[in-house]
Amino acid sequence: MNHEKNSPRPTTMLDVVVLLGILVACLAYGLVVAKVEVHPLLFVAGMMIAAYTVFVMKYRWEVLESAIFDSIRSLSVAMILLYIIGMVIATWILSGVVPAMIYYGLQLIHPQYFLATAMLLCACVSVPTGSSWTTAGTVGVALVGIGEGLGVPLYMTGGAVISGAYFGDKLSPLSDTSNLCCAIVGSNLIEHIKHMLKTSIPVFIIALIGYFILGFNLPGGAAQTDTITTMLEVLQANYNISPWLLLVPVIVIGIVMMKVPAIPGLFCGALLGGVAALFAQEGITMSEIIGAMHYGTSVDTGNAMIDNLLSRGGLAGMANTIALIMGVSFVSGIFEVTKVTTLLTEAIIKLVHGVGSLVGATVFTGFLLNFLVPDQYVAILMDSQMFKETYAKYNLASKNLSRAVQDSATITSVFVPWNTCGAYFIATLGLANWTYIPYSFFNILMPIFSIFVAYIGWTMTTIDQEKAEQEKLSLAK
Repeated sequence: MNHEKNSPRPTTMLDVVVLLGILVACLAYGLVVAKVEVHPLLFVAGMMIAAYTVFVMKYRWEVLESAIFDSIRSLSVAMILLYIIGMVIATWILSGVVPAMIYYGLQLIHPQYFLATAMLLCACVSVPTGSSWTTAGTVGVALVGIGEGLGVPLYMTGGAVISGAYFGDKLSPLSDTSNLCCAIVGSNLIEHIKHMLKTSIPVFIIALIGYFILGFNLPGGAAQTDTITTMLEVLQANYNISPWLLLVPVIVIGIVMMKVPAIPGLFCGALLGGVAALFAQEGITMSEIIGAMHYGTSVDTGNAMIDNLLSRGGLAGMANTIALIMGVSFVSGIFEVTKVTTLLTEAIIKLVHGVGSLVGATVFTGFLLNFLVPDQYVAILMDSQMFKETYAKYNLASKNLSRAVQDSATITSVFVPWNTCGAYFIATLGLANWTYIPYSFFNILMPIFSIFVAYIGWTMTTIDQEKAEQEKLSLAK
């Protein structure tokens, strides 16, 4: 009897509404009315949600605590990667790698073509590496500095970097999100990528045109030329600039392409930056390198713009982002154990009445999961599992589902500041929350285009069509 009395009751849709209402109310009040940081808001919301589940839904605190710790453990790799990227940024600035990339970039890239070039460059790095995080942590950091020198607003540069980085993140055979999605859904990786190309290429071209148009409307002139000249002089006066320094990012990108796991691969980048600092810059000691890895770099060149760009990184520089991830883990752990996200997605599935609405529901659920859970991998996993049977019911080949999941759970993760991807890009590129979203053209257009092609029936392959194609290929062999 005591066991039954202490058992939690099943979660109802009213509970889902109340728990989500608590989260949204806390975030809305703090961000819109009080205008405070989101970090404490997540912990406040988490404690209020925990109180409701304990006193109303009759969950024991020990159960909730275990779920919270499980949620934190699931994100441990992401948090370690954030710390390592902090060390990479610090050693690359100290060694002159980032200053060299900025120095040469300012001379080679025209302001009007910068945004389009930034997107193309990031796509060229992310396709062979399959990693949006590596792209942002290497060339993305340098592009921020180049954009600053060219007078391009940071939020525009961030949007272009994100667009290019995510193009490769979803289309590369080395992409962990693509491989995960295909493994869950059961679609062939190469067929999955070919299917995504049909929609991703048109959107990529539209986004590229958008950046060209935006670039031609940016201010320029003599004042901008003076700024670039000043930046070049300051960089040259404070660092030994050499093309040899560019070998460091090239080697790191090569390491990632060789499928070396992310943690040791990027840590090699931090070590290479430290070695480069010893040999390329005069007077740098091991204690300074280790100090930069911990606290980040603090630059005093006398130029406020340069100082702001190059004073960053280190373990301490990522602590704020780690705290954000811990806060959202608090909430998502409780949501998972109480089945809040499961009930919510099941309710969405009930609204499906055709192929168009099915893809629309998949895309919307992917974004919603990114908002509710702290990591895109969890969103991909849940979105794929929730709709797998429904796609089969509508006679749709599995690659339709894997594409829809990638067009939502993967692409929109960067829009949510407390998701690991959003937190990472904001911390790495120095972005302000939300401001970069309107300029992330590829990421905005991709989910919309995915729903559009589903409603008109273009590129939506049925199971029967897929079988027929496979039979033709088999006979051809």
